[in-house]
Amino acid sequence: MDISSDQQGGILFHLGIHKTASSSLQQDLFVPENGFHQLERMKLLNYFVDKFSTELLSSKELNDLQLFVKQSYADQLYPVASHERFSGYPLFGGYDRDSIFNRISQSGLNIKILFVIREQNGWIYSSWKQLIKDGASLSLKKFIDQRPDHPDLILPSIFRLEYL
Repeated sequence: MDISSDQQGGILFHLGIHKTASSSLQQDLFVPENGFHQLERMKLLNYFVDKFSTELLSSKELNDLQLFVKQSYADQLYPVASHERFSGYPLFGGYDRDSIFNRISQSGLNIKILFVIREQNGWIYSSWKQLIKDGASLSLKKFIDQRPDHPDLILPSIFRLEYL
């Protein structure tokens, strides 16, 4: 990959929602052999996801992120941040996606976004299967049809079509 034409400081954020081949992209495409350098998954969670909803990146986190980008370019690799949680938590209707996007946009870097989607029926079925694997006992019909008593209430396993 020729990164010389890209503006220094650019970084690719892959925001594909859960169950849209994110693991395949992370393991097979975003690798040094293809010209990419991935930011560590735990740092991604710490920096962008595991915070209170209004908490922004600290100055140390911003510096770390900028150093990662500079080092990637120095190594002739394109920096990429890829994590399924960037699009919010799907089983809660993506409730935290706005706060995650605020943190990403705060970085001050030249950001490129890759958002991967999947046909809705396949995504719904795959998400339900994952929920069952994780220990839930819920029919597919109930998974799709159940609604909270209050429209603003967010509960585990309450699937929200508007998320898609």
